[in-house]
Amino acid sequence: MGFTNVTPLEALISFFILIGFIKLIFIFTNKKVWYEKVVKGVYENPTTGRIIMAVLAAIVLSLLIQEISIVQIFGSMLLMSSLIALVFLSYPKDFLEFAKKIYSKKLSRSAIIITLVWLALVLWVLYEIFIL
Repeated sequence: MGFTNVTPLEALISFFILIGFIKLIFIFTNKKVWYEKVVKGVYENPTTGRIIMAVLAAIVLSLLIQEISIVQIFGSMLLMSSLIALVFLSYPKDFLEFAKKIYSKKLSRSAIIITLVWLALVLWVLYEIFIL
């Protein structure tokens, strides 16, 4: 397989891996640069970030669903959620503080929309597993 046979999904995954390697280099050499140049840049512009991530999520879902089922996608999400939880468990006090702040607030409009999208996807998976 060469570069000429790369699918759009493989191209996105390759880009994701490249960003991951770049992030690791910064995390192991100079975390502050990654924080100042990337993390702050993304989270100081949440509206732009939400739009970009929503479009990316839609594109990735549409590409994935052409190759694997929604059930398999959720299986992958279970794996990644477990790995992310392991990271959060490395910082229990910080995460509990963060979670307390989040759970004490009213859901934002964007959080409600994301929750409804999540609910629709969950219902789709349940339909695939138990009805089809």
